[in-house]
Amino acid sequence: MGLAKDIYDIFSENKELKSKLGEGIVKFYKKAEKSFWRKPKTVKERVEGLQLLLQKMKEPSFDENFKSRLDYFGLLLAIIAECSHIKNHGCLIEDFYNSDYYLYFPYSTEEPRLQKGKITKGPLAKDILNARGLVKSKKSYAFYCLKKEMISASFSQLQDKLEKIVRSGLTISEEEQFIKYLETIGYEALISMTAIVQLSGGAFQFYEPASFFDNKITLSWFTPNDTRYSMVRDIEHILRFK
Repeated sequence: MGLAKDIYDIFSENKELKSKLGEGIVKFYKKAEKSFWRKPKTVKERVEGLQLLLQKMKEPSFDENFKSRLDYFGLLLAIIAECSHIKNHGCLIEDFYNSDYYLYFPYSTEEPRLQKGKITKGPLAKDILNARGLVKSKKSYAFYCLKKEMISASFSQLQDKLEKIVRSGLTISEEEQFIKYLETIGYEALISMTAIVQLSGGAFQFYEPASFFDNKITLSWFTPNDTRYSMVRDIEHILRFK
């Protein structure tokens, strides 16, 4: 139940958001963390908690209730990871504040955790960048950016294929099977990301440790609410999976 705690921690750090969410959602996530005297939330209960939160995300002013945009992006990462983990199903996002890429968050048997920190290594070692990312076993959890113009399949076709992989029950991991599928349709330009960073000028980018300068995928804050509604739709698509 670590992700539920991570989500609640963001609520606690953003008092205005916490007050706007309503007592029911805040109480759910406050009590969601497993402890020695409390039973952990069931999958059904965790799905219900996410559904309540996603309804709030549909409100036009939802993204205005955060102290920092990095906290907002961090909450999105945690929600997507929570959805993928409890449904045993990777999550495809059609637009994560950059309309040129699809994002693929693979299912992990180990529950990832949301981490807040600073990026100081690599070509930007002289800069200290604030970051929000996902980790598991103290290592970065990687998600993928897929260049839309280089993929022959439509978004709905990718969703259908991922669903078939999940239903197949093969011992090969979902992530490995989906990447092999992308290769069969001629897509090999996989870009593996581990976090979102805030640059010194205030811009936001996905962070790839291997070659930060080669793959500058910038997040655009100045997008219509349709972007957030689209993300909610994609997450709800996974929550409905049976």
